[in-house]
Amino acid sequence: MTCSDLKGTLVSWIDKELECEDRGKDRFVLALPLLQPNGDSIDLGIERLSDRWRISDMGNTRSTLFLNGVDLGGFRATEFKDIKQSFRLVENGRELVIESALSEVAAGIFEFVHAIQSILSLQLTITHKPQKRDFTALVARFFAEHHTSFEIPARGIPGKTGLQPMNFVLNHRRPPTLIKALSPGDRPSAERVAKLTIFEVGDIRLLRSDAVAPQQTRAAVIADDEGRRERLWDADMLRIFDGYDIDVFRFLNDQSRLVELAESYRE
Repeated sequence: MTCSDLKGTLVSWIDKELECEDRGKDRFVLALPLLQPNGDSIDLGIERLSDRWRISDMGNTRSTLFLNGVDLGGFRATEFKDIKQSFRLVENGRELVIESALSEVAAGIFEFVHAIQSILSLQLTITHKPQKRDFTALVARFFAEHHTSFEIPARGIPGKTGLQPMNFVLNHRRPPTLIKALSPGDRPSAERVAKLTIFEVGDIRLLRSDAVAPQQTRAAVIADDEGRRERLWDADMLRIFDGYDIDVFRFLNDQSRLVELAESYRE
């Protein structure tokens, strides 16, 4: 075998493993045969602008770090910033983006992948503790798996009396939907968090009542109904939300409705 043969073999393998989805004129989603630390492929959004290519991680990097318990605050904020500066990355909402000259798209893609792998390696520096069930993380993973466009409000959503702690905001080409994930351990706690959520959503709606947009702020509750928690969300408990225009989804028992919601905000 010569070096040319070896290079040809590698190029042939990459050609078979590389997946590309056409999303319209000069817009693509590229699944590379290069892996994240968790074994998933690295997916990129590629879009041609007038005189350059825009290469994006489609928000997957931040979602992956969040799901693996990596907080980009504290000392990791400095590491994250250094990597972005080194590779000339720009943040656009949840997305990380790099731009490349039209003639250098391949080099731009591999430079971007190098940057993403460097950022994802931050999860290897955390000390893992015995895992506890994190219902909010389960919901985030569910949205990520269905390619739902969502954000995680760091400080809460402004309401009439202050910031209200919503877990997610679904957003993309439709009026946004506020999401609160509830995982109480007993009946009194379930009643308390249900009534508190009604207040929080109402407080946000009061602040937005004079907004130009005619649609009322949409909101939904996702209730943890795994195991013994299933008994908490009976008809009497769900009746608490009646009349407040808040959709309620039990995470396991209402999967088909929840999938429909998630995919209606598909990126």
